[in-house]
Amino acid sequence: MSTPISIFFNSNKDIVKTISEVESALNLKLNLVSDNDESEEVKYQYHGLGFVMTLFNFHGLEDDQGLPFSNYQYEIDFDIVRDGVQAEVWENLQYYTAMYSYNRIIAQLKYPIMVVDNLQKMIANYP
Repeated sequence: MSTPISIFFNSNKDIVKTISEVESALNLKLNLVSDNDESEEVKYQYHGLGFVMTLFNFHGLEDDQGLPFSNYQYEIDFDIVRDGVQAEVWENLQYYTAMYSYNRIIAQLKYPIMVVDNLQKMIANYP
């Protein structure tokens, strides 16, 4: 599995309401780490055991390789701490953390959503 793995979704809600709903669906607390007045980007993070999940309100990607990035407002990236961990272990952690999040968002929120590997290959999408 290539890195990174990202989730793209729409909530049709503002960032404050979206963060609240995602936090509830994933049972975690996202912390504001960037609110740059000079750009539209706002970034929230959650630090878990061996990974960092970052939610962006603006990804700036154009449709590419058949992937409809422009259909989605929000992006979640999963970055894994790789130091001292076998490649197979961190690759599995990244994949399963992303897929768990994807499934929870669908189950709880029914957002249109897709999971993408390395910004090149769709792994899953809903609906």
